[in-house]
Amino acid sequence: MVGYALRKIAKEYNLTLEDGIAYGNYRGFAATFSEGMGSKTVCFTGRFPSEAAELAVGEMIRSWDWEKNRMEQVGVNRFGVQIEFFDNPGTMTCINRILDKLIPLLEESGFADADHCAACGGAVVEDDIWNTDDGNAYHIHRSCSSELKRDLESIEKEVEAEEEAEAEAEIAAEEEKNGYGFGMKGAAIGGVIGAVITAVLYAFFDEPFIAALLVGLISNFFYDHFCGRNSFLGALIVLVSAVVFFSFGLCVGDILYYGMEIFNGNLAISVSELFDYWISMISSEDYFVPDLLWGYLGVFLTVDVLFIRAFMFHRKQKR
Repeated sequence: MVGYALRKIAKEYNLTLEDGIAYGNYRGFAATFSEGMGSKTVCFTGRFPSEAAELAVGEMIRSWDWEKNRMEQVGVNRFGVQIEFFDNPGTMTCINRILDKLIPLLEESGFADADHCAACGGAVVEDDIWNTDDGNAYHIHRSCSSELKRDLESIEKEVEAEEEAEAEAEIAAEEEKNGYGFGMKGAAIGGVIGAVITAVLYAFFDEPFIAALLVGLISNFFYDHFCGRNSFLGALIVLVSAVVFFSFGLCVGDILYYGMEIFNGNLAISVSELFDYWISMISSEDYFVPDLLWGYLGVFLTVDVLFIRAFMFHRKQKR
């Protein structure tokens, strides 16, 4: 489809209107103008003299202000440059501004002009043709049609492979991000369960070491269950979760112990005074230190399993 604005350009530069596109010699280069739902596209076809020239032009175009110029997509390959623009009122002003920058850039790069075959690079004559099979116009020798088709198919496969690789990389990055996020939730759930077990074991059996072992194991289990990534960062997440919830469970268990002492008549204070009494107890020097040390040792003994697995995983990846 070619609207009024592109028809105006076609008339000014004597371009051909055919099959929903405007194409021909635009300011010395083979150009194609088209538009679709909410977009306008400009494509210059020919040949870059070298890969370095192609890369330099692509880098320069991508450095332009996309938002200001309403650029939506940019494609650069050995056969040319294609830029897609968001189509809103005033977009032609942006397109003309870009064209005024792009034409000199193509000239400086040595990009083949409209008088040279896009397939072989040789000079074309009046009897030669404009090939529009892929929706863009290529000025070529009649004898080069098959060669152009093969080259375009090759580029299409390369683009598809690049897009597939980018998509896989994005998926992998998202999975890694989600892996740590979900794993963190799992470690927290395991830590909460472990904190309850710690409180019970410490209050009734005075067993911080076994409680710590269980907190580490449960946090580790839920981290894996929620598909947390097996890495050093994953080990650190489990370790922090286990330490925090073990410490919390130890405090709750200690308060629970003193509550039972009050209930059994072994501690002459009221329930309302329990928390203040507990604070005064833990404020005394070395009150919690032995139990905490035993507990943290238990946490490390369980979580180091994840560290070892992560180490082996990284060694395997490096190989």
